[in-house]
Amino acid sequence: MKNEINSIQYLRAVAVIMVVFVHATDQVDWLKEMFTSKIGYGGVDLFFVISGFIMVYSTHGRTITPGKFIWLRILRIVPLYWLLTIALVVIAFLAPSVVRSITLDGWHFATSLFFIPQLSPAFPNQFWPVLIPGWTLNYEMAFYSLFAIALFFSSNVRLVFLTVVMVGLVLLGLDSEKGTLFSFYSDLIILEFLLGAVLGYLFVHGYLKKNNVLGYFILLSAVFSWWYLQSFDLGHRFFSAGLPAFFVVLAALIIDLSSVREFKLMHLIGNASYSIYLSHVFALGFLRAVWNKVSYGSGQGDIYLGFTLIVVAIAFSVIVGIIVYEMFEKRINLKLRRKTH
Repeated sequence: MKNEINSIQYLRAVAVIMVVFVHATDQVDWLKEMFTSKIGYGGVDLFFVISGFIMVYSTHGRTITPGKFIWLRILRIVPLYWLLTIALVVIAFLAPSVVRSITLDGWHFATSLFFIPQLSPAFPNQFWPVLIPGWTLNYEMAFYSLFAIALFFSSNVRLVFLTVVMVGLVLLGLDSEKGTLFSFYSDLIILEFLLGAVLGYLFVHGYLKKNNVLGYFILLSAVFSWWYLQSFDLGHRFFSAGLPAFFVVLAALIIDLSSVREFKLMHLIGNASYSIYLSHVFALGFLRAVWNKVSYGSGQGDIYLGFTLIVVAIAFSVIVGIIVYEMFEKRINLKLRRKTH
């Protein structure tokens, strides 16, 4: 892959921390009542925009076949996802009280492993796999498949192809029946990948010039809009989170960080963001079990305790995720890539 862009790595770190924050507040009932802002949900939208950007950026100027591209994506995504999905099922068998989000079902397990959206037995209205954060991977893998097809075309035609297909899907899905496979894949959220791809195209062709004044203005405006729009029902997260995420990534690409010392911790969290994203459900489940053992229902409504629990939950999830990254994700990917060369 091409050289990493520090600002994008930092945004990956921010995105995964946002996701962990949301799920941390779910662990204790009164925490959710205390932290009511929904901005954390936008971490997923930020990931989607970043993903669209990275696919264009990492393939620009390279000769890569669609088959090799999709194989490299499989090597990147599948091993850790399968490992943690199987681990979650094993835990559900051995210690069901620790896992409250699983209703064991063979078909649901199989479709989860192969990124086939299926209504969850535990949450019948949601297309959630066994490892719940994996619902976003169903979109990711679909986008990778579409991008692989786009690689059959010249670089100047790829964005047009993606735009026609993805906008067409959304338009066709406007009248589709809710809760169907087609409604899942034609959801407006898929356009967040397209927004990222647009930024990728503009970036690799030199249209995004460094401008700190403009960049920080866009960043502050986007973050404020992101926070402010959570108070309104705009009909879909694409408008309240996807568009602000687009402008946040745009700002990150415009701001010049070349003279700024690297934020090594944020870079590491960005590198480990996939491992953190998948493993944080285990970390938070463990903390919830510990809290239930020692709290005896105390602390409800204590703002200082609430902040402490959130900080501890985020820090612990990040540490666990980095350990998973170093011990499993990085090693597995390295071995598999060596075997394919």
